[in-house]
Amino acid sequence: MYKFDEDMSIDCLPGVVYRQLVDELSKDYCWNKLAEHVAERLGFIESIWIKSLENERSPAENLLDQLNMRMCTVGVLCNLLEECNLLRALSVFHQPEPLIITEQPNCDEADVKIALGEYFKSRCQAIGLPPPSYVWYHENLPLENQNSEEINLFIDNIEQEGEYKCLIAQYDLDGLTLDKKFTNSVSLKVKPTPVLIKSQPLPFVEVEKDNVLELICNAESHPEPKYQWFRDNTKLEGQTFNILRIERFQAKHEGKYYCQIINDISEIYSNKSIVVIDLPREKAVAKIALLIANEDYDHHEKLKTPKNDVAKLAELLEQIGFQVISLMNLTVNQMKNAMKLFCSVLSDGVYGLFYFAGHGFKMQESYMLAVDAPMSFLRSDAICESELLAMVLPTDPALLVVILDTCQTVPPK
Repeated sequence: MYKFDEDMSIDCLPGVVYRQLVDELSKDYCWNKLAEHVAERLGFIESIWIKSLENERSPAENLLDQLNMRMCTVGVLCNLLEECNLLRALSVFHQPEPLIITEQPNCDEADVKIALGEYFKSRCQAIGLPPPSYVWYHENLPLENQNSEEINLFIDNIEQEGEYKCLIAQYDLDGLTLDKKFTNSVSLKVKPTPVLIKSQPLPFVEVEKDNVLELICNAESHPEPKYQWFRDNTKLEGQTFNILRIERFQAKHEGKYYCQIINDISEIYSNKSIVVIDLPREKAVAKIALLIANEDYDHHEKLKTPKNDVAKLAELLEQIGFQVISLMNLTVNQMKNAMKLFCSVLSDGVYGLFYFAGHGFKMQESYMLAVDAPMSFLRSDAICESELLAMVLPTDPALLVVILDTCQTVPPK
């Protein structure tokens, strides 16, 4: 029902009402929408018609003047406003109509399940005059930028789970509340996600006796993951958090530790962590290395790399404090004499390293060939690794490393 006679001319409207109409048409370029519709109805060239309205006065007032000049009545103007869906401007002339919710959100299902990375969409609708406004809520808190009939929300966090509803309200032209109603609620649930390990426990850990051991494994999933620690495939009672903690570490606690992480849809295991007691280490009183490079054989194929290999290794060993003896192209007797000399300087607390690069073979044990080895050789013509170990045994060094860079083939008969 209209407040004014439908046959009334626009220029006969009360000043306050006329001002309200201009204000409503000026909001959000509503005048432009009405002007385009009028141009289409009257067959005007739209661009010229719109431009003619944009002079020093407000376009909305110019538009109303043009309509008034064309004998536009209140009734005709109301029809035009309704056709353009300019209901706020229409409410200037119309008596209020009650707020009625005509569509509830997700009326067919109370719960909606959405995966992370997807959009949650729902809509509601209401009728009334002045036209209703919409504000969507999550757990009784209004959402920013969700002010239309449809909510369109990107789900990227499990905290977005919960109840969603829309507040539909009617406000008069002065901003006073005429009515407001909440829609039914929709329960949003985020679909479960599989367990993903974000940080693994350290692969090797040394712990001093009676100190605290802590191993950490962090994972994420929805719902929250559950943890269970194991040592050597035995479940550890009470170790059900992402941090494993043993207050006083003892020898009985040494072993391989790993964590089982599960949720409703997946199960995963962390990498294993080897945990041992950190024993005190003796400091070497000396570091001595004997390096032999045999290249130029008398009766066998000459080699190209031993000399360079020994030179490179000698450089590296010197960088970590070794005294290095480098020898090349030794006969059997020379090799045995060099090995005896090397073993004589090894003693308690000394680190020793022996390296041989050249021809060799394997028959139960590894053998090294001197440069004067005959073409058809016997084991007695070579030097066995056990000979070197037998020389070293009486000296009892703190550490001995033996590296034989040779072929390990069986010699021809």
